[in-house]
Amino acid sequence: MEKQERRECGKCSVCCKTLVIKDLKKPLGHPCEHMLDSGGCAIYSERWDICRKWYCTWMTGMIKGDERQRPDNLGVMFNIEVPPEGSVSSVGLDLYEVWPNAAQQPEVQEIRQQLLQKLRQTYPYMVTRIVPHDSKGPWFEEGHVMEFKEIDGELTFVRLMSRHEFQKLHGDSIKKNSTFVLDPEEIYKHIQSKN
Repeated sequence: MEKQERRECGKCSVCCKTLVIKDLKKPLGHPCEHMLDSGGCAIYSERWDICRKWYCTWMTGMIKGDERQRPDNLGVMFNIEVPPEGSVSSVGLDLYEVWPNAAQQPEVQEIRQQLLQKLRQTYPYMVTRIVPHDSKGPWFEEGHVMEFKEIDGELTFVRLMSRHEFQKLHGDSIKKNSTFVLDPEEIYKHIQSKN
């Protein structure tokens, strides 16, 4: 992929709320203690290395356009998860919603398709995960099940639930038109079976 010019965060602090940051013991959907009400970070110039080295897809310049496509304005933060070399995991395109149903907006779907088209040139196996705006707590823990559905030919993350919740809803069966997977290797096998 071509190298893009990096942008500045500005008043956007979507990542400071949405992401899980294990090193800081920050769970999904909980604001960082240094996040400002007006947007941005109170300790930006002294922030941790883990924050300095992370960039959302808008910041990398892969999303064309101006500040209207910045996560706090668009309603979705895109993040590309590339697994370590030699891993069985597929590449993930994560869409973190800022407000309800933001990922369904036509502009967001258009950006998603453009990114998938670019990424497939390098990574043939892709998983799209939509993380709802009200997701909270740990992102993925042992004993949890990830529900994926095929949407427009893409394996798309729908929700995370405990194994107990899954069994209560579905018994030991797999719901028609859905795939319930427990680990990245299962996702990879499913994607391979489609190609």
